[in-house]
Order: sequence, then structure tokens, then C-alpha cells
Amino acid sequence: MKRGKIHIYYGEGKGKTTAALGLVVRSLGWGRKVAVFFFLKPVTTGEVKFLSRIPEVKIFCYKQVHPIFWKNSREKYEWRKLLAEVERALSDLEIVIREGYDLVILDEILNLLDIGLVTEQYILDILNSRTEKTEVVLTGRKCPSALRKYAHYLSQIKSVKNPFCVGEKARRGIEY
Repeated sequence: MKRGKIHIYYGEGKGKTTAALGLVVRSLGWGRKVAVFFFLKPVTTGEVKFLSRIPEVKIFCYKQVHPIFWKNSREKYEWRKLLAEVERALSDLEIVIREGYDLVILDEILNLLDIGLVTEQYILDILNSRTEKTEVVLTGRKCPSALRKYAHYLSQIKSVKNPFCVGEKARRGIEY
């Protein structure tokens, strides 16, 4: 088998997680072993609820909330809680990435990089430590050039029009 590829879906537009989870569905259809990590998302999203009912998918979801949703983003207690959860998630990731999954989704990991909770070198090290067959998908808003060069598939999701821009709130079942 050829070496697994690296996929990156990034940008300000809606659809990065949706694209990554579409690949989960396709892989499961062929009986592949899949792990999905959700970073900086609550455990109550529709995708987590649905995937938790599929025994063939190993889900890793933590009590992490992106600092942009905090009322006081510099509150030390919140940072300590977030750091503890991120450390737990990265410890799980280091184990899973070497276990021989066919597909590993790292949803919002680029946002961990953007807010300084992981380094670019850490992500490259994780990608380099994957098994020969493992495909890895990374999502998030910003993607540094070194990761862009490293990716085999690179998709920038651009927002052309979005109801959020006119003040509409996220809708259950569509945005989360």
C-alpha cells in the first residue's frame, strides 16, 4: 500500500468539518478503521452525537471551548482547564497516530496552532510519526506555509456569503 496522504481543509468559510466527515463516511463504507479528534469544540455537537452511535468510529472529544467564546479570555482558570484538556487530547493523539488507523481526523487542530497551544513542529512530528497507511485530515481557519507545503491535498474554504455576517446565530443541525 502507498503511504497515507495528508489532507488540509482550512479557511474562513463553512464546510471544513463537513468535508472531513464526508471522508469518514467514505472510509467507513470501505470498512476502514477511523479515529476522529474534535479540538476546541463542545461535546454536544450534532456530529459528535451521531458518530458516537457508530461503533466503528473511535471518537476523541474533550471539554474544550475555544477562547473566543469565553466571557473573559484571559481568565487563568479557563486557560488552565483548556491546557489540561489539550494535554490530554495530545497524549491520546500520540498513541492513536501510531496505532495503524486508516484515517485520522484532527478537526480544528489548526486553531490550536493559531492560539499557541501546539507548535507547527509538533504537528509535523505527529504527521511524521503516523503509520505507513494512515491518512490524516487537519482542519482549521489558518494554515502556515510549512504545513501547506507538507500537505498532499490542500483545500482553502472561502466564505462568499454567510448568514453570520448579518447577525444570524448558529443553527442546531446545520452549523453544529
